[in-house]
Amino acid sequence: MKKWYLPIVALFLNSYTGFAQEQEQDSVSVFTEEKMYTESQKGFLLSVNGSYGINFVGRNEYYNDWERDYRKKNNKGLALDVALYYKLDNFNCIGLIYSNYSVEMEAKHVPAYAPGSETGYLGIRDVRNDFNVSYYAFSYMVNFRLPENLRHEFNLEQGIGYVRLNEDAYYPELYTIKAGGVGFLSSFSYRYEIINNFVIGPRIAYFSGLLFDHKVKGPDGYTASISLLDDDRRGINRLDLGLSACYRF
Repeated sequence: MKKWYLPIVALFLNSYTGFAQEQEQDSVSVFTEEKMYTESQKGFLLSVNGSYGINFVGRNEYYNDWERDYRKKNNKGLALDVALYYKLDNFNCIGLIYSNYSVEMEAKHVPAYAPGSETGYLGIRDVRNDFNVSYYAFSYMVNFRLPENLRHEFNLEQGIGYVRLNEDAYYPELYTIKAGGVGFLSSFSYRYEIINNFVIGPRIAYFSGLLFDHKVKGPDGYTASISLLDDDRRGINRLDLGLSACYRF
């Protein structure tokens, strides 16, 4: 009796052996890729962050009640951050940050007040303010990824540096206000690696700054200097909500 089934068994065993070898090769390839990725994460990180900023107007004695209310209603602007980090190991990064926040405020037919006159009251006017805050800072960041899925990245950032305020106030005459001080930035972000070495995701940040002095210039040669006093403290506090993108090289 011929053993007709032997060729079928041999074909099945040959197919199974080939499939097992292929699976083993794929497993080794994935393992090698992950091992190579996690073996060393040193290098540079270039981050760009775009955010919707909400500026909180506190109790500043420099503002009268009308202007304080005017600024509270026009407290939302755009923030753009650029940061360059060097990653020392798998977690710790040091770097530099540049941030710029700007907002345009405008109101029509309102009671306008400005320094330089006897009462400060200018009458019913159309007013506009171009408000800009620049920030230059040193920063430390913790950057880590989930061991079970290396595409998920989390970042904790803390910066300290110099903050610069520039404001053009049209009442309708032009008044320029400049001030400098110290600023602090704290942020948290989650980013996902969509392609090799490029990640993107949501970011939340809080910025606070303390301005030491204000230089005011106005029409007819008006100048003033407003120093930092206990009853005239002017600070900047802002919440940023947006997206963060980073490239590793």
